[in-house]
Amino acid sequence: MLPVTLLDSGARRRAVAYVADRSAPSCAPALTPEETAARIAGARGVFGDNRDYLHATARQPAALGVRDAAVQRAAAQLPPAGEA
Repeated sequence: MLPVTLLDSGARRRAVAYVADRSAPSCAPALTPEETAARIAGARGVFGDNRDYLHATARQPAALGVRDAAVQRAAAQLPPAGEA
């Protein structure tokens, strides 16, 4: 948990933050959206199915007007876990 400042209100909150070490062998930033989706399809972490995390990562920022084309393309490659 890290302290963050909310952009809309300036309020301080504690939040889960995810970071990636792009130099780590497990980091694969050059994957195509299809390859990314294939890896995510069967993956699960301590916070749940990775496909659900992917869809939340696509949906929640989009609701605020923030779009990440690569995330949107990867999310489009597979349905959420409950729909698979």
